[in-house]
Amino acid sequence: MKKNNDQLIRAITADGNIRALAINGTFLCEKVRKMQQTSPTATAALGRVLCATAMLAANIKEGEKVYLRIIGDGLAKGIVGQGTPSGSVRGYIVNPKADLPSKNGKLDVSGIIGEGNLYVTRELGMKEPYTGQVPLQTGEIGDDLAYYFLQSEQTPSAVGLGVLINTDCSVNVAGGFIIQAMPGASEAAITLLEYNIMSSSTPTQLFSELVTPTKVLEKLLDGFSWSVIGEIKPIFKCECSKEKARIALQTLGAVELQHLLDTDEKFIVNCEMCGKSRNFSPMEVENIIKKLLTEKK
Repeated sequence: MKKNNDQLIRAITADGNIRALAINGTFLCEKVRKMQQTSPTATAALGRVLCATAMLAANIKEGEKVYLRIIGDGLAKGIVGQGTPSGSVRGYIVNPKADLPSKNGKLDVSGIIGEGNLYVTRELGMKEPYTGQVPLQTGEIGDDLAYYFLQSEQTPSAVGLGVLINTDCSVNVAGGFIIQAMPGASEAAITLLEYNIMSSSTPTQLFSELVTPTKVLEKLLDGFSWSVIGEIKPIFKCECSKEKARIALQTLGAVELQHLLDTDEKFIVNCEMCGKSRNFSPMEVENIIKKLLTEKK
């Protein structure tokens, strides 16, 4: 595996009217690919979601969490990302083997996603979570997230996400950017920003050539005076545990658990995020059943 050069930066122009984020998440995406054994197209789709989630999370408050969900009718079935402002990110694709032939020389991410919706949920500590949703526009994820920002937050945004896959199916490079015009941005500033983005390479090419988020933003914010206001290292961090697996088993209910116990079924709970397995002995399952029956009384 490559050296971990992952980095996420937050930046803002001197007048405060344009804010930007950029991430190199190559190491993160390759680590998740290995854990979930994803196909090339699934890797590209999941990698985009992981990079986008990390950037979304960089703009929330400490103690909050953000979830990005893509639910479509394609082979992928669904993709979920979760992130925190400290840089911890995790996620999974429902069907890790989802794959299609290349389309116009590129991995067909939109094809495996299909039609559906994009959801962004913020867990606000003790308050009720807030969820915004929009219908998928292209299934390319970057375009769909830009549409979400415009519709749900009334913020014109440019979102670029890209994952380049090697011939051995590993991740060569993964990265992305989000650039947003604030209400005070002038028409001239927006025009220059649009020109920079339109005349630049694809996100995959940008990160392949320039590598670091700083150099990518130097290209995209050319002509602007700007500075970095935050930097974090995105890392994969799963929150699974034996106790959470126990809670998952409890949702089956006492009757179903007893039936499985009677048929000598093995009790193994797999984490979709990291692939870890939690095994439960018959005695542990009996204790869960007793607990459920006691709570019913």
